[in-house]
Amino acid sequence: MTCGSLETVVVLAVLLLAVGPIVLPRIVRNTGKYLGAFRHGLRDADVRREIEAELLDAEEGHRPPDAQDPGNRPARNGDRDR
Repeated sequence: MTCGSLETVVVLAVLLLAVGPIVLPRIVRNTGKYLGAFRHGLRDADVRREIEAELLDAEEGHRPPDAQDPGNRPARNGDRDR
């Protein structure tokens, strides 16, 4: 869901009327700070989940296809012995 510029202006105008011009900057600043921390936490969780999956695969002996021994891979059209 995205908000356009008109929706953002309306929300800020309602907030200004509800909390006043003194408190509004503090609320907006804290909201931005918390959203940034939340997004940072989501990125960390994604990275952590990816690392755990890679470690689990390594423990089970699975390796990605590109990390396998090149001698065991089937020949491709461009691979020719000379």
